[in-house]
Order: sequence, then structure tokens, then C-alpha cells
Amino acid sequence: MAQRDYVGWDSQTSYGVEDPSTYGTKATTTNTPFGKVISCGLNADAPVIEHRSKSSGRNVGKKVPGRVKVAGPIEYSPQNGLFLQYVFGEIRMGSMGDASANPLASDDDNEVKTGCNLTEQGTPDMTLILAAAGTYDVGGSPFVTTLISDVTITAAHATLNRVDVVASKDNTGTTEETVTAGTPAASPVPDWASVPTDELVIALVWIGAAVTVINTTDVRTVYWVKETNLLDSLSVENDFINPEGTAGDDIIQLYTGVKVNELTYAIAREQTDPIRFIANMIAKKEETTPTAPATISVITDSTANLFTEWDTQLEIASGTDYDVNDFSFGINNNLKARGTDGRHIGKLIPGERVYTAAGKIDLLDKEEIERFYGANNATEPQDTIGLFTIKHTLKKPEYERVQFIFSECTYNKVPTADPLDDVIGQDLDINITSCQVFIADTTETY
Repeated sequence: MAQRDYVGWDSQTSYGVEDPSTYGTKATTTNTPFGKVISCGLNADAPVIEHRSKSSGRNVGKKVPGRVKVAGPIEYSPQNGLFLQYVFGEIRMGSMGDASANPLASDDDNEVKTGCNLTEQGTPDMTLILAAAGTYDVGGSPFVTTLISDVTITAAHATLNRVDVVASKDNTGTTEETVTAGTPAASPVPDWASVPTDELVIALVWIGAAVTVINTTDVRTVYWVKETNLLDSLSVENDFINPEGTAGDDIIQLYTGVKVNELTYAIAREQTDPIRFIANMIAKKEETTPTAPATISVITDSTANLFTEWDTQLEIASGTDYDVNDFSFGINNNLKARGTDGRHIGKLIPGERVYTAAGKIDLLDKEEIERFYGANNATEPQDTIGLFTIKHTLKKPEYERVQFIFSECTYNKVPTADPLDDVIGQDLDINITSCQVFIADTTETY
């Protein structure tokens, strides 16, 4: 009998099929790549419950199938901000200027609703088009964009890159835009402090050194993560292909009703390899289709770049910033399984979201060392001084960014020791109150 070996995964890309009801048709809009898979450990645990009866003495009276639980980790490198939608629950577009170095998060009163995309001209030049009929809210009032055919970008710097911010507002039924030019630099950032605080940010525009045309691919859409209950619509598919058999020998494993229970991540500062997340997922059920060649996805590997770590800073109230050498964080949604769908889980309910983080910094000044001991010249035991914020940024080429902003952090267990090295390093165990996530991405549809 000839041996036939199965090859796991049709492609080494993790795909979220956003609407399981379309499984079998595989419309191109439902297969959305969100990262390169390194390993997949999803599996179904199908326990057998043993019931003992008095009449049977020491023997088992009856064996019945228990509820099937589908769970396990997927390790992957993300290619866009889509993976955060399944960890936090929702992604919103837009932001407001706040006259500081940071934008304000989208909320129910200030956000892009539909459209509002900037696109290149028919013959690309240094202007962009804002189409009509885009909808957005500012200050809780709804507006609709009117056509702006010449959103003008100023000339590029000869040797340095720049990031401009495009914001808009309504003036008695007519849309007006403001382009806030950034400062040219090797690694540029937007000039948020100069963005009008009464205008909604539509997009960021990357202006490469010496360019003379701006294309749609140079536009970065601004997203914010809003913490809500997790989405129900993710499913994960594994295709097992038998290259020596026929199409009817191929097998599909489809995990439906998938939610992310935990997301964990760790990185060393200035690591150049693509970052890796581990998402521990729980699914409501698994469907295995042994003979259905028509339903196997035709998947092409996404060529999008992967994120790498760019910068991690610890900011304290005095305005002092400290570079964090090593950093890790975790998000736990504390999912609870409820009810049954046949033998499978009927519903996954998110619990209270919990954050954890750890890091390592170099102690460079007296003020920071005092934060671990309390107060200088204290006559009684002191609590650790003050709150701080951690900003952790991931980057891709040009200005594609994901920034985690962990706020109201405090030190937890802080063992301080002098290893007699040239620089004293301090391990940090960090308590986190809340998290915001800022995304500057290409014009993906989330």
C-alpha cells in the first residue's frame, strides 16, 4: 500500500474568514490575511464522561461524550492592525488634534464613519483627491464630505522623508481640509501639535525624499482600538493537501466562532527580526470536511511587510523619558464558555480584561533610582513614587505603525540590586490600568 503524506496548510499565512456563513464560497473579501503563521496549536479536546452506577459495583455504568472544547495557540507575525480587532473588539477610524505630540483617540463623537479616503490623481502629481459622500462625526454632529479635487502636498525634501497630517472640517455644507506638514527626518513623525484641534484627521501621508508624485499607496489611514466585547465573526482554517492524491483526498479543518483569550508578546530592544505574537484562542466548534475539494480556499500569500520593534519608552510625570531595553506584555480576556451547541461550546463570554507587562531599564539618574525606594531622606516607609506611561511602537517600512499606550502604570515587584556592571539595570514588574492602541496603516478595510 503506497504511503500518501499530507502537507499542512495550503499556505503559511494565517487567515481570518470574517464571516463563517460564506464558508464554501470563499469570496475574496472574506479571506483576510493578518499575519504569517509560525506555528498553529489549535486542537479539539473531546472528553468522555464516565458515569458509575451502584448496580455495577466497581465498574463504569455508562460512558457518554462530554462537551468538545477547541483551543490552542497560534504564533504569528502580524502584517496589519487587523489582529487587534479580535483582541480588543473594535477598530475605529480617525482622530482629533490635541495640540500636543499625540492625537486624540476616536470615540462616538469624533470618528470617520465611511469613506473619507484620499486617492491619487488620474495622472499622479503632488495633489490628492478627497471623494464626496464620505461620512464622519465631529463633536457629535454628522457630516458628509464634498469633493476636494486638489488636496495639495508641498514639495518633498531633497534627502529626508516627511509625514503630513490631513484633517477636515465642515463649513456650512462644504468640506475644508488642512494639510499639516511634518518635519523632514530620517524617521519622521507627524506634527500633531500643529493640527487644528477642531478638525478630524482623515489620514497621514508619507512623502519620501525627493518624490514628485504622491500615490494612493503613500496614504496611511489612522485607526484607534476601542475596548469592547470581542467580535464573534473570526474563524480559522487549516487546509491539509495531499499532493500525491486527488482533490477529493484533501481535508479542511475550519474552526468557527473563534475568540482570542490571551495575547502575549516579548521582545528585546532593537530586535531586527519580525515580531511574533502568541494568540491563545478558543473556538466554539471544529468542522472537518474530508471530501469537499470545491470548498478549499485558493489562498495567495500576502506580500505585505511584517512589523518590527521600533521604540519603547517609559514616560514619567516630570517629562523625563527612559528607554526600555526588554519589554513584554500580555492581554487576558478571561473568556468563559457557556451552554452547548450539540457537544460543542454554545457561547464564549469575555470576562474582565487584564493587562500584564514587564521590562528592563538602565538606571541613569538619581530621580529614577529614588522611584524604587520611595522618597529621598524619608523618615518612614514610602510607596513607589508616581504613575508613568509606557509607549511601545512597532513599525513597518515608511510610516506604518502600531503604538501601544499603557497608561497609569505603577511598579509592582521591583527587586533592586547592583550587579557591579558598568550600568545598573533594573527589572520591572508593571501594573497597567488601561491600554490604548494607535494604528497608522494602509487603507485596509477593517
